[in-house]
Amino acid sequence: MQESLQETICVLGWTRSIRPRSADTRRIKQELLRELELPAENANDYELDHRIPLSLGGAPFERANLEAQPWDEAPEKDRKEACLSRAVCAGRLTLDEARARIWRDWRKVGAGCD
Repeated sequence: MQESLQETICVLGWTRSIRPRSADTRRIKQELLRELELPAENANDYELDHRIPLSLGGAPFERANLEAQPWDEAPEKDRKEACLSRAVCAGRLTLDEARARIWRDWRKVGAGCD
């Protein structure tokens, strides 16, 4: 994917073309909450999040790439995802390195995004 960055993830709006439909994300989120043994009434406390974001070429439907993320964490993670994406598209960071950093711990991605 590194070779096609300028035609894929670096194109403004590209992630909209691969984003799962909301009906699909609701279903998957409910399944994840059941697996985590979280009450269904707490569903609004979480969003279905891609561990490796779509903006870094993360798999839209791969279960290993999906998790229930507390909404209160979402804005900070979104900022770090955007920062990593900008670094990749500017050539300051490889796609593989950005993915590895966010997979290890999105709270400590480095590359000027902390």
